[in-house]
Amino acid sequence: MLREIYWTKPVRVETAGRFRVISSTQAAAQWLLYHWPTEGGPEHREARVACIAVLKNEQPPDLARRAFIAAGKEAGILIEPDIPG
Repeated sequence: MLREIYWTKPVRVETAGRFRVISSTQAAAQWLLYHWPTEGGPEHREARVACIAVLKNEQPPDLARRAFIAAGKEAGILIEPDIPG
């Protein structure tokens, strides 16, 4: 089982009128794979790759967070990238 890698600042997204706070790389990976509201473009693919690299301890957690924010912007679901932790 992969360990949960929490971010220093969570990211808030909104889809279908529902808000969700994503606060870890594992949660971001699950959202990217199972809950993404669009087909996903280049930023979505980059975010999935970044999450895998972080979960394998090959990259720092902030890489996955930044990539998830970029994917959220691309999909039009990003609400607030820097909410208080």
